[in-house]
Amino acid sequence: MEKQLGPNTQLGRYKLNSLLGIGGSSEVYRATDTELKRQVAIKCIHITTADKSATQSIEHEAALTAQLNHPNIVQLHDIVITDQVLGLVMEYVDGATLKETMKQTKPDQSQALDWLAQISKGLGHAHKSGIIHCDLKLDNVVLTKDNVVKIADFGIAKALLPVKTPGSIKFPEPTSSSQISGSAHAVSPEQAQGKQLDVRTDIFSFGILAYQLLTGRHPFGIDQDDQTIMQRIVHQPFEFSAADRISMPDTLLGLISALLEKKPTNRPKNMEAISARLQHILELTRSDTKEDDHTRLIPLITSVKFWQQPIIQWCAFAMLLTVITLSSWFLWPTNKPEPVYVALI
Repeated sequence: MEKQLGPNTQLGRYKLNSLLGIGGSSEVYRATDTELKRQVAIKCIHITTADKSATQSIEHEAALTAQLNHPNIVQLHDIVITDQVLGLVMEYVDGATLKETMKQTKPDQSQALDWLAQISKGLGHAHKSGIIHCDLKLDNVVLTKDNVVKIADFGIAKALLPVKTPGSIKFPEPTSSSQISGSAHAVSPEQAQGKQLDVRTDIFSFGILAYQLLTGRHPFGIDQDDQTIMQRIVHQPFEFSAADRISMPDTLLGLISALLEKKPTNRPKNMEAISARLQHILELTRSDTKEDDHTRLIPLITSVKFWQQPIIQWCAFAMLLTVITLSSWFLWPTNKPEPVYVALI
């Protein structure tokens, strides 16, 4: 952007407060809606330096995001256009991205599954609305202070224009990916090869994100070279480590394997099925945890209840009295003192 925006800059009814982040073609600010008196986030692009396609792209982003109204998706409130700036006014989320969160601490398995279940619901809602994200990654998921995750940045999403049929939504031929970009470490094999895309490209990216949340590692390793990591995604078979097989239940291992299948036809067909499986695994995980805690408490609980019974207390008292009596009997001196003779004169 040629002209740097900053605090106190006014965009329509919105007053910019502070810079939240800088993207490849935009800047994101925290701002105040002066009419509704609420905090918002505004993604800004400078119109005078942007070519027509860039302006159309951000307008397209707004049109797509505006369709999505779900608790696990960052909500678009408004669009503001001035002579120099086109901005998307979005819900301000007070929290951090999952990438930032993972730098601080690794979630336990139950927590990671809970976040994944939430993401799957938001993504499933977008797919039902005919939208694929095409850049799902830790950077684009925000965790609020209330432990709610929200998917952000549908900036390169592609409308699928679903054809409604009785009782369902049927998606037409997959869209071309020739105009869709994405992060090298989060793309699907078909996206990396520039092939046609459908919702299953998001399912593969969701698999990458899921593995990262559960293990703290990328399923295809770490490399600074984008081409190298994309080649691994396309050609290198995914394999679990020995530690993975110990720490994850078989049901979870099976789900991750299915999500990371190279061929789209081998992956789950939709996020609804994935969400249901995640919820089931999460319930099993929580149930196992409670059972383990209960098992550890059984000896203590049993011993307390046992000694609280009156008859047991009387028996214990009687046994203690018997021990004391017998001890006194055997330990009491048995030798009689020798007689003392006194001579009288």
